[in-house]
Amino acid sequence: MLLVRNLIIALFFSSLVCTVGGANLDSSGKEISKYKKILEQNPNDCFSLSQLGAIRQYRREFYQAIELYDRAYSICGNLLDLFQIAFTYYIVGDYDKGRKLAKQAINLASEKGDKELESMFLKEFEYLESQIQ
Repeated sequence: MLLVRNLIIALFFSSLVCTVGGANLDSSGKEISKYKKILEQNPNDCFSLSQLGAIRQYRREFYQAIELYDRAYSICGNLLDLFQIAFTYYIVGDYDKGRKLAKQAINLASEKGDKELESMFLKEFEYLESQIQ
């Protein structure tokens, strides 16, 4: 029951991201093609990698989403991508990996002096933890 609730929350979050980006389940194939074409021209386009990650997450292709977010984070170091990796690990039930990466994102935001991002990550982390205990 708890995993189902987390999945629903994750899908809501992912659908919000995809809706903002213009994707929905019906058009996600077109969106995937669009971002893949961009990546053919520029394989290091972090925005496209993140958008593909969000679409894959929305389509419940969680491990593909993790790979895309990880690639984006490795290239550009955007902490939102790192937290999305953590969040997705929570969805698939790998709480140890999710916890480790969430804490890493929180600490890096703190080190960068980004209190707003740190606070957002901390609140999300606390919520995720409260759902598995």
